[in-house]
Amino acid sequence: MEILNVLQDEPLGADLDATVASSFVNILKQEHRKETIEKFKQKLKIPGNWKLLGVPKLNQDIWNNLPLTAKTKDLALQKSQQSISKGLVMAALIADKLAKNSSDISKDLKQEILRIVVEGSTALSFGLEDLNSVRRSQIKACLRPEFQGICTKSIPTSEFLFGENLSESLNASKSAATMIQHAMTSKPFGNRFHPYPGKSLNFTGPPRFGAQRMRAHSNSFGKLTAPQTSNRFVTPQTK
Repeated sequence: MEILNVLQDEPLGADLDATVASSFVNILKQEHRKETIEKFKQKLKIPGNWKLLGVPKLNQDIWNNLPLTAKTKDLALQKSQQSISKGLVMAALIADKLAKNSSDISKDLKQEILRIVVEGSTALSFGLEDLNSVRRSQIKACLRPEFQGICTKSIPTSEFLFGENLSESLNASKSAATMIQHAMTSKPFGNRFHPYPGKSLNFTGPPRFGAQRMRAHSNSFGKLTAPQTSNRFVTPQTK
């Protein structure tokens, strides 16, 4: 049902001024070269006191341990987010221009323009957050299960994709995963009464191994030890 709703045509609003409509049609029809796009992005700089308008950075500790394929996918999504970010910057510049020239504009007109700017910025922020969710979802596959909880939508808005305090988020995720695992693996009949604790009626003592067999049995434990890894939250990549 949700897919069908997305594919349906959206209801149309009031017509634009003919000149304005023509200008926007020309913008959409233009074939933008890479050089033009980069020049345009450089022109729209993020305000120094509003860094949240930028594309969220991937926390360095996670970036350093991601495989190349995951880094490439994340960079592609960041590139898409840059266009949305620049749209937000432009909306902010319009609002700033209105604030600095409020005496030259009627109050009603100023409020109407600001309303349009804010609503447009809200729509752009939806797209930015949707891509944040996609980025976290792709990185989630590279994380150990106990740390995948940091990929939820509940992360506060920040300059970083996984929040300002990554260590705190990782510890919280691990604690939650441990609690859930404990709850799911608990035995409902683990406290059943045993009249002869520690031994069964047929207990005949420890198995009787010969000396040679005992040494072989002991040495086999060394082969079952899991390999150690220096990374504590990213799943090791197999070649």
